[in-house]
Amino acid sequence: MLEGAQIPHLRQPLAETDYALSILATSVLGAIIQDRLFPSTSVNESRADMLKKLRELPSLRGLDGAFRVYQDLVALGTGLDNAVPKYEARVMEGIWAAAPYLHNGSVPTLAELLKPASERVASFEIGPAYDIVNVGLSVEQSKFDYTLNTTDCSDLHSGNSRCGHEYGTQLKPDEKNALLEYLKIL
Repeated sequence: MLEGAQIPHLRQPLAETDYALSILATSVLGAIIQDRLFPSTSVNESRADMLKKLRELPSLRGLDGAFRVYQDLVALGTGLDNAVPKYEARVMEGIWAAAPYLHNGSVPTLAELLKPASERVASFEIGPAYDIVNVGLSVEQSKFDYTLNTTDCSDLHSGNSRCGHEYGTQLKPDEKNALLEYLKIL
C-alpha cells in the first residue's frame, strides 16, 4: 500500500517490499513535515478540512480511497452516525506472543494485567525468556540486561504508566486461570 510513498528531496520512494526502517523513517518524517505544512492553528478547523487540504497535494492523490475514514463508514450505513470514533484495538489472535502488554509495554504478562494497577510490578527485565504459565515475559532474563521501570497512577503522563485497563481484575483466581488458558489458544 505504501509503495512509491516518498518525501521529495529527502527520501527515496518506498519499494513494493522495503526495509521497516525506511517505512518508519518516511512515516515519521512525513508526520513531522505534515505538522509544519499544515499546523492546526485554529481549533475551529475540522478534520474534514484538514483531509481536504491533504488530498489536494499531488503526491497524495493516488491514495484516495486507500483507507476508510469514519465519515466513509457512516456513508456506508454502518450505523455509526451517532457513534463517537474510537481507538481500534489489535486482534486477540496471538496475544500470548505480544508481551509486554498495554500500549506502552508497561505490563510484562497477561497475569499481571489481570491484577489491579496498584498491584502490578513496578519494573521487569526485558528479554526473550518466556513464562508460559503467566503468559508473557519471564521474571528472569538471560539477555540484554535491561530493566524497564514503570510509573504508578500518580504519574499518568510519564509514558510508562502501568495504570488503567482494570477489566478482569475482579475475577476469581480460577476464572483468571481459565481466561489465561483460553488466551493461550488464540
